[in-house]
Amino acid sequence: MTREDFDAYVPYVVADYASRTAAAGVTSLDEAQLRAHNEFSRLLPQGLETPDNHLYMITADGEASPIGRLWYALRGSADNRYAMILNMEVDAAHRGRGYGKSVMRACAASALTNGAKGLRINLLGEDTENRRLYESLGMSPMSILMNWDLTAMEQHLVEGRTEPRRSA
Repeated sequence: MTREDFDAYVPYVVADYASRTAAAGVTSLDEAQLRAHNEFSRLLPQGLETPDNHLYMITADGEASPIGRLWYALRGSADNRYAMILNMEVDAAHRGRGYGKSVMRACAASALTNGAKGLRINLLGEDTENRRLYESLGMSPMSILMNWDLTAMEQHLVEGRTEPRRSA
């Protein structure tokens, strides 16, 4: 990724992460935007030169422009080093052509070269399309955080019922 690519990527990835975080119900969009900006600044304090971070523009033969982006960071101790994918996206017009699998394999090869023993990614909400991609490559869930929105259940719980009353 060039400096010019990075400068265009920053506002894009911050807005994208905030939007996906809010859509997953983690927080409001306003709060998600603030968190995304702060998180990005924390994760890449030196921009492209931040140690152990690898940022790429995804290219494809026959395409004049990049077709996506990849960012992963090396984490963990020397004996348990892993690569954490922080952003991987193939543009919508190029999905379904095997680019996602190719990018993941290239990422795994790069991570291995850099000493990683594993590759991880965090999915937000019901990201079934990407989950299928990662599972097809042999990835498996490490933990699943689930949420029960109790705002609709509040009165029912106070009344001692676990199910809302059904109207006749």
